[in-house]
Amino acid sequence: MDDDLGRSAAGGVTRAGFDRMVAEVCLGEVGAVAPREVSRFARNSRDWQQLIVMCRVVGTVLIDQEAVYAPRQHNGPAAIGS
Repeated sequence: MDDDLGRSAAGGVTRAGFDRMVAEVCLGEVGAVAPREVSRFARNSRDWQQLIVMCRVVGTVLIDQEAVYAPRQHNGPAAIGS
């Protein structure tokens, strides 16, 4: 999401790259989301929670440095192959 580089997290700044990525997740066009740093990626809890819910609905996995998480699994995000 290079579109959002250099954009401040303060205020109501529109983040076209993040919004486009969430839309593509909703359409089932993204199989995995792998942010380098979640706090810089989603910028706030509401955005992060919205993304997790959409990943759960369409079956997209989340990847961090330690594991792959499948939000669709019961009992919350479950690590796969950790």
